[in-house]
Amino acid sequence: MPLQRDKAKQFHARRNFRPHPRVTPKAIVRERIETVRKKGIYLLPNLFTLSSLFSGFYAVIIAMAGDFEKAAIAIFVSMILDGCDGRVARLTLRALSVSSSTL
Repeated sequence: MPLQRDKAKQFHARRNFRPHPRVTPKAIVRERIETVRKKGIYLLPNLFTLSSLFSGFYAVIIAMAGDFEKAAIAIFVSMILDGCDGRVARLTLRALSVSSSTL
């Protein structure tokens, strides 16, 4: 009798056995690359916003110094960077619902 019980346990153990997925070094590297990409994607629209902010601030400083041509160029650069910021945020799916609903 004990042999039949052992065979039954072995049968049920084999039937319910599910192998774990293999974790290969390639899978680990792929996962790390994905996390770095996600962090980089968050950073990209913020860099455009920061550049636009600095360009606008530079325009104000230069305008106070009296060089209006450079100030106009800096405002134009700031305008272009602001437009690129919104597009990059939408392309990377990082746009806020408030900002996308205004367009």
